[in-house]
Amino acid sequence: MPKIEVENVNAPDHKVKLNAGKYGAMYGAMMAVISSRPVSYAAIKQGVLPLLPQDHFPDGATAGGWIKSVQLDLEAQGVLIRHQTADMGKSVIHPVILGLDTSGHHCAVALRWGDDQVAHITQDMAKGQAERLLPMVQNLMDQEGYDWSDLDAVAVGIGPGNFTGIRIGVSAARGLALALDIPAIGVSSFELLRGAHPTGHARQLISLPAPRGTVYVQTFDTAVATGPAEHLTPTAQGLFGFTLADDTEILGDSAETLRALLSTATQPACVAAELSQIGPTLVRIATDKFAQGHHSAPAPLYVRDADAAPPRDPAPVILP
Repeated sequence: MPKIEVENVNAPDHKVKLNAGKYGAMYGAMMAVISSRPVSYAAIKQGVLPLLPQDHFPDGATAGGWIKSVQLDLEAQGVLIRHQTADMGKSVIHPVILGLDTSGHHCAVALRWGDDQVAHITQDMAKGQAERLLPMVQNLMDQEGYDWSDLDAVAVGIGPGNFTGIRIGVSAARGLALALDIPAIGVSSFELLRGAHPTGHARQLISLPAPRGTVYVQTFDTAVATGPAEHLTPTAQGLFGFTLADDTEILGDSAETLRALLSTATQPACVAAELSQIGPTLVRIATDKFAQGHHSAPAPLYVRDADAAPPRDPAPVILP
């Protein structure tokens, strides 16, 4: 069986050998469908299926995986590029991005493809996210007709929020990314809240509820975080040295409380907002990060120490 060596734009040093006949058939079908105009993955898949020979792809079997293999090889060669910033003569494939978020009392999954087409499922739950997350993902992908091999990246909410929930989501996203050889992209709860409630204000303080009447905050300027996330305890005396630059808008469900406690030269604008539309906002932000090449492995964003106390007994001695 003749083989052909192909590349992977996501793993430049990793080459694999594939069935040359299947590669050639898929390459020809894709080139017949792709033009110099932007085209979505879904459109490519729909277009190539009638063109594939039955001896290599009976009833379209395994077509999704082969589209992905040829796509990644052509991207590595510079024949295809992604997103809307294509040079003339090259084609654009909109990424297919899966989103997961279990950072609060919910389990949210979303899928984004094409020109801002989004499907999502969100369920309220205080516990049980570990058991429900992957079945929800599979149900959503089956509903929209996508395979695991169709995914270009996995996005995940990294918190701050529920410690256990964050670990569930991040672990699942990193595991899927490793198994599928695609990037995992982290999106913080601050970014999610800001993205779910665009106000047009450049300078913002994003606030999120934290346990026991405290609050998580982070400052942004033109969509870029300008400082680390902080854990504040509002008191009648104020916020103990926390200051806010002039012309800063406060966004979040703790906005009114913070405005009353902060001393600024100008009265800050205040927008009471809750995190809604988690899944669609997550995959939209992740799509922008994907296009900008922000592919570093996500890690949980813990702004405060865990409630669980460390063990008092000394650690056991491991014998040689």
